[in-house]
Amino acid sequence: MKKIFIAAIILLLQADILYSGIIQEKALSFIGGASIPEGARANLIDSISKNPENFNFIVESEGFIYSLKILQIPRIKSNNKFAQNSISSNYAKIAELQATTELAKYLDKGRLNRKIFNNSEAADYAIRVFYSQKIRIQSLTSIIDDSALSLVFTAKNNAPELSEHEIMNNYCKYLYEQAQKFFSKKDFVNALEILHQIHYMSWADISAYLGASYCFLQMNQKEDAAKLTLELINTMSQDMKADDFASAGRILFYSGLKDEGFNAIEQAYNLLKKK
Repeated sequence: MKKIFIAAIILLLQADILYSGIIQEKALSFIGGASIPEGARANLIDSISKNPENFNFIVESEGFIYSLKILQIPRIKSNNKFAQNSISSNYAKIAELQATTELAKYLDKGRLNRKIFNNSEAADYAIRVFYSQKIRIQSLTSIIDDSALSLVFTAKNNAPELSEHEIMNNYCKYLYEQAQKFFSKKDFVNALEILHQIHYMSWADISAYLGASYCFLQMNQKEDAAKLTLELINTMSQDMKADDFASAGRILFYSGLKDEGFNAIEQAYNLLKKK
C-alpha cells in the first residue's frame, strides 16, 4: 500500500511538471509574439523561465509595469464548438480582469487599509475599477489551445493617489451586487450578512437599506425591519423616489407599523403627482 501511495505521488508530481512545462511554452510563445519593447519581452521571458510553475507574473521595464495572467480553459465533453468558443472567450476576459487586478494591487503597494476593507474580493474589485478609470491600461489577450493568456501594462508614473471616497463606493457596490445574488436566491441570511457589512461602512445607499429591511422582514424580524426602514426615511428622505417610499411603506405596513406605512405610501403618491 505504501509503495502504491508513493507511486501515485510521483505520478502527480510528474503530471504537474509536465503541465508546468506546457504552460511555460505557451507563455513564452505569447510573449515572444507580443507587440511590446524588447526590454520588457526579455524581462518577462526571464521571469517565466525562472518560475515555470507560476500562472501570473509582474515585471517592471523601462518605466512600465507589466502583468501577465494565464488561465487553463476547461474543455466540454460534447463537440459543440460554439459552446467551447464561448467558454474560451469568457476565460480570456477573466484572464484580462485578473491580470488588471494584479496590476492594480501592485500599483497600490499596500496603501489600501485591508483591515477596514476586509473583504478581499470587494477590495480587489475596488482598486481595479479605480485604477482602470484613472489611468490608461493597455492589454493584449490570446487563446492558445486550452489556455487563455492576458498581458496588461501601464506607465509606472501614471498611478494617482487613492481616493477613499471612490474606493468606498466601488467596494460597497461590489458587496451590494453579491447581496443581490443571495437575495434573488431567497438566501436572506447571507444577503443580510453582506448588507450589514455595507451598513458598517456607513455607505448611504437607499437600495441597500431597503434590501436589508426586506431581509429582516422575510426572517420574521419585524422590529429590526421597521427600525431600519424608519432610519432610512429619517436620514435620506430627500433622496428617495416614489418607488423607494412605496417599498418602505410596504415594509413598515407588514412590520406592524400601519400608520407609518400609510404615511410613506402617501409620500410616494405625492411625488408621483408632481411628475
